[in-house]
Amino acid sequence: MLNTEILEILSKSKSWGWVLEPDAKRILSLVGISVPPFIWARNLEEALQFAEENEYPVVAKVVSPKVVHKTEVKGVVLGIDNKIALAETFHRLSSFDGARGVLVEKPIQGIEMIIGKKSIFSSVR
Repeated sequence: MLNTEILEILSKSKSWGWVLEPDAKRILSLVGISVPPFIWARNLEEALQFAEENEYPVVAKVVSPKVVHKTEVKGVVLGIDNKIALAETFHRLSSFDGARGVLVEKPIQGIEMIIGKKSIFSSVR
């Protein structure tokens, strides 16, 4: 089940101790679990293109290894329904400490599930 791409994601995530949300969604997709359509936008043009192709409204979330609990720092914006609101949100989220882009996705309805896993990485001598 752990293919090369998953191992690469886990390896790059080791330094901050957790997996960024876009990477976690990628892992879920690789093991056959459905996730809402999303993009890890590194620039505004990518975010706008995604929203236009997938239709508004969209959700935007900061992607930063320094922001674990996004809602506590207002790093999640729901109900973005036009390109001006998306542009303003993108610029605000991009200014967060350590920001590596913005996750833009289609909102879905249902029950929220949080998945956690803790691993101890050790080296064998």
